[in-house]
Amino acid sequence: MGLVIDEILSKVDFISMECSPKYSNCGNHKLEDLKDKDLNTGVCVQSTYYITIELNFDHEFDKIEIGGFTGNTGSWASSNGVGAKIATSIDKNNWKDVGDIPSNFGSSIITVTLKKSIARFIRFKHNSYLGLGYLKIIK
Repeated sequence: MGLVIDEILSKVDFISMECSPKYSNCGNHKLEDLKDKDLNTGVCVQSTYYITIELNFDHEFDKIEIGGFTGNTGSWASSNGVGAKIATSIDKNNWKDVGDIPSNFGSSIITVTLKKSIARFIRFKHNSYLGLGYLKIIK
């Protein structure tokens, strides 16, 4: 029985999302779309340019897989989000800067190494358009 509980506690899942308003007709703005490696669905936001994801438990991690939104290329660039600050928090009040979305972010899924942290929340914050097509927390 202990192994089943350990497996449940170690699985990272997204349980809620808070973010800036949806940008035009780009992305579906649904949390579950971030689990799809297709990149044609996702979350695209306008000012104030942030996406905060709540995880199912406090997890320790130092890597994520991430990809940009590639749908609706007439209105959205898959690289929208390059340079965004990535921060983590246990309580959504105190944030630890753990990295940035790198310059090779966009139309493919990449692995990003972060400063190791224990977190219940992960936030992406930018000073311009921000979109995510895929996100996975790697433990």
